Amino acid sequence: EWNRRQRQMCIRDRPYTDHTPKSLFSIAGRPLLDVIIGQLQKAGCKALIINTHHLHHKIETFLAAQNYNLEVDTRFEPQILGTGGAIKNVADFWDNQPFMVINADIVADIDLAEVYRAHCRHHPPATLVLCDDPAFNSVAVKQKKWITGFYNLAGGSLSPSDDLLTFTGIQVLEPEVLDYIPPNTFYSSIDAFKKILADGERLRAFITPKNRWQDIGTPQSYRQAAIHKAWPIAFQQAFAALPTGRVHWQKLKGDGSERQWHRLTAANQSLIMVDHGIRQTEMVAEIDSFVQLGRHLARQGVSVPKIYFHDTFSGLVFLEDLGDVHLQQAVQTKNDLTVTRLYKSAIDQVIKLSRQGADKFDRKWTYQTPDYNQDLILEKECRYFLEAFLNSYLGFKMRFEDFQADFRSLADKALQYPTMGFMHRDMQSRNIMIKDRKMYFIDFQGGRMG
Repeated sequence: EWNRRQRQMCIRDRPYTDHTPKSLFSIAGRPLLDVIIGQLQKAGCKALIINTHHLHHKIETFLAAQNYNLEVDTRFEPQILGTGGAIKNVADFWDNQPFMVINADIVADIDLAEVYRAHCRHHPPATLVLCDDPAFNSVAVKQKKWITGFYNLAGGSLSPSDDLLTFTGIQVLEPEVLDYIPPNTFYSSIDAFKKILADGERLRAFITPKNRWQDIGTPQSYRQAAIHKAWPIAFQQAFAALPTGRVHWQKLKGDGSERQWHRLTAANQSLIMVDHGIRQTEMVAEIDSFVQLGRHLARQGVSVPKIYFHDTFSGLVFLEDLGDVHLQQAVQTKNDLTVTRLYKSAIDQVIKLSRQGADKFDRKWTYQTPDYNQDLILEKECRYFLEAFLNSYLGFKMRFEDFQADFRSLADKALQYPTMGFMHRDMQSRNIMIKDRKMYFIDFQGGRMG
């Protein structure tokens, strides 16, 4: 059951794992593997070996660039050997001391040194770290101390005195466990544990609160873990302290893209979280441009929201909260003189954006195309107009090919007499926010030279 579930999780994590092994998924800006190694260092670990298979060269490249103060090695599996077979595959790495094994697709705030000490107080064949998660509970435990059996998720004949808990993927094993695992074959560690129990041996349970463990076997659970770890860091960066009291989450209206927006409020402090979704490509993505251009424009003195924290793999960016008033709303409620003043101010800011945004601009920051060129006009402007407005909104059935000559003529004329500068590419009134009588540009991730 455990191995079947693990295989299903791998399938559900595509396409994200097509370019990044799950152990390098980032949590609060750090690859998960780096987080786990850091926890092992803190616990006093002297050496570790990492079982690799999918995209193993990326793990090896990452490790080669680090400077850990413990010995780190890898062992490549050409064929998957399962949770037990992988342990047997590194038998030559073991000595005569208890050995800690950690799955690389979990986020856990657990004192690993305490787990190891708890095991060494009793020296059972294995100590498994467990928690109560109804979605995965399958390990029977008596008196909150001893493991009595393993069941599939459909349940089984459980003793009334036993509790069902979830195996977190963290365990401490005695060398004798290796004797229960056949060599050079796919094998489940759960089957080895069942054999140990059948021989009359006892397995120890180390129970931890559920909020200290998070499985990231699915995109949804990974996203939850990434958000849970990132937002406290964002508050710390923004306000030099963690929020006091409960944090209120408010989902905001989107901007027409697939991004999701939330306002996080605690006491009188608030910030905005933009969720671009988990990274699907190694190429420059929208979130990369959002972060790079946002920081560039801020350095150039252009009024944009501050970026407090970001993680470009999980797709999360935490921003300064500029409130809810944009230029469109402002001009609809003001008199003519005030409206004129607002638009003059907006035009001044657009000129500043164009001039100062172009200075020290790096074309490598852009996604889609580095410049405003004919291909971009045809695909992202003209084709979008035809598909989104003519066909989708007005209900026509037009073909792009029928207008291609006209579109190409428009693109040529648009590029004929250029005054080069930084182009926002979505300069409309709802992308100009007003806070404390000051204007700010948002949604600048599509910017480029043009």
